[in-house]
Amino acid sequence: MDVSFVVNIINNLVSGAMKIGIPLAVLFMIGAGIMLAMSGGNINTERMAKTAIRNCAIGVIIILAAKGLISMIQTAL
Repeated sequence: MDVSFVVNIINNLVSGAMKIGIPLAVLFMIGAGIMLAMSGGNINTERMAKTAIRNCAIGVIIILAAKGLISMIQTAL
């Protein structure tokens, strides 16, 4: 197996994760924002919504970092 072949497979997987993961993260952030707005001062609901927003942001950062890392590896090959 060639290294560039493996990198291409990983690139395809990360690209698929971007196509699916980022729109899902946006939908979850919208849902968490609505939950935060509708919490009515309930501390547990606010905490849950803020945690969901933070986790979505972390997921998007991980996906983008993986794409950047794969791009750097491809240019090095």
